[in-house]
Amino acid sequence: MIANSRPVILQAFAELSRLYPMMRLGQIVVFVSTITGKTLPGEAETAEDEAVITAARQHAEHRASQLGLEINRNRTSLPPTRADLLKALEELGNREPDCRFGQMIVLLANKAGVNIYDVEDEQLLEAVNELLARTEERA
Repeated sequence: MIANSRPVILQAFAELSRLYPMMRLGQIVVFVSTITGKTLPGEAETAEDEAVITAARQHAEHRASQLGLEINRNRTSLPPTRADLLKALEELGNREPDCRFGQMIVLLANKAGVNIYDVEDEQLLEAVNELLARTEERA
């Protein structure tokens, strides 16, 4: 992931999280990676971040329009676990700037022992926090 695209991709997934409150983050990542048109379902780790950003933004605008809503760029309206997860992913991404977003989510889901589509946000958050703690211990 290009370091300066990290806040943009996290914001795009925050927007989609508000528009699809019943979907887990892993499900949204698979969905967006697929609608880039460059990635097959189940291959979210290969999606390039710029393509994911474009697809996520376009779909968020379309979905918000369908629902008669405006895009809300405020993370505080997210459920606490999703907001904490996105914040932790931002920190992990800052430590691993070369890791694509989809790649990061797949690796975390694997660490949790669950596939990306079925992983719960709590499991991703636990996996992120474990990695962050481990990298702090090494520093």
